[in-house]
Amino acid sequence: MKNKTEPINIVLASDQTYYIGLWVTLVSLLSNTKTKSVINFFIFDGGINKKSKIKLLKKLKEINKNISISYLEPQLGTFKNFNVMYDKPSGSLIYSSVIVPESLNNLDKAIYLDVDLLILMDIELLWNTKMDGKPIAAVIDYFSDYTTYSDIKNPSKYSIDLNSSYYNTGVLLYDIKALNQFNFTKKCMNYLKNEDKKNFRLNDQSAINVVMNNNFHTLDNNFNFIRSSLPINCNEDLAAELDILNHQQYIFHFTTMKYWNHYISDFHCELFYFFLRKYKYHDKFKAYNNPLKFKIKLSIKKILISINYKGILNVFFSSKAALIEIEKADFIKKNKRQMYRRFHELS
Repeated sequence: MKNKTEPINIVLASDQTYYIGLWVTLVSLLSNTKTKSVINFFIFDGGINKKSKIKLLKKLKEINKNISISYLEPQLGTFKNFNVMYDKPSGSLIYSSVIVPESLNNLDKAIYLDVDLLILMDIELLWNTKMDGKPIAAVIDYFSDYTTYSDIKNPSKYSIDLNSSYYNTGVLLYDIKALNQFNFTKKCMNYLKNEDKKNFRLNDQSAINVVMNNNFHTLDNNFNFIRSSLPINCNEDLAAELDILNHQQYIFHFTTMKYWNHYISDFHCELFYFFLRKYKYHDKFKAYNNPLKFKIKLSIKKILISINYKGILNVFFSSKAALIEIEKADFIKKNKRQMYRRFHELS
C-alpha cells in the first residue's frame, strides 16, 4: 500500500526580479492543496534577498505549516555562453529544469514548476499521476508538433518525427532515478553546448524535447493550461473563462505575458492581483501597466469616445480596439464576484 505521508517534492527557480511570480505560484498552490503530506520546496536561488526569503517562508507557513524550503545553488557559471532570458547572470535560471535530476539525485521523484503559474488545483493530483514507465511527464504545447512550430530547426538530425508531439516544459513530473540512468542532464547540456544556437529558440524546452525525443508521459492539459490556448477576445469568451475558473481544477500558465509587468483585462490577471492582496504582498514592484494605471487610461478613453473626439482617437489609439477593451473591463467588473467566491472560500 502506498504511504500516504510520502513527501511531495517541488522544484522552482527564481531571482529577485521573478520573486513576485514565485510568491503567487506558491501561495496559490498551497491555497488549493489539502494534502496531509509534507511539501518540500527546492528553489534554485538566482539572488533572492534575505528579507524576501524570510517573508516567503512566514507566509507559506501561515497557509500550511507542513512545508519546508531549501535554497539551491544553481551554479550559473555552468551556463556561460548559453542563451539567457535577460542580461543578468540569473537569466541562466531558465536552464534549471535540465539540472533537476542531477542536482537532486537523492530523490526518487519531483515536480518542476515555472514561476509564472496560477496553481488552481490540488498539486497532489499531479504528484500521484501514473507515468506508465516513462521517465518524465509533461503537457503537449499549444503548438502541438514539429510541423506547427519551428523551435527546433533541424529535427531530422536527431531522428525526430515531424508529427511527434512537442511538449511545454513549464510543468514537469520527473522520475529522477530513471532520468539519471538515462544521463538526462548530461545529454541536455551537451545539446545546449554543441548545437548551433540558431537551430533552437526555447533553450531548456528545446533541449528537453530533443533529448527525450517524444519519450514523455502526456499529461492532461489541465496540468499546464497555457494562456495562448485561452480565447479572450470577446465577452462570450470571458464568460467561458469565468466558467472554467469556477468549475475546473487546473494550472494556468501565463507564459510571455507577465502579469506583474502588464495588467490586462482577463479574469486570470484579476486573480493574480487577488492572490497578491489576499496574502498581503506589500513589496513595491514596477509595472508598465498596473491596475490603477489601466483604469485611469481606460477612463480617459471612455471620455474621448463619449465625446467622439476623432482627432485624438486616430492619433493615440483605435476607437474600435478601445471599445472592445472597455467592454471586456466592464464585463469583468460586473462578474468578478463570481470568480472571487470560489477563492474567498479557501482557507
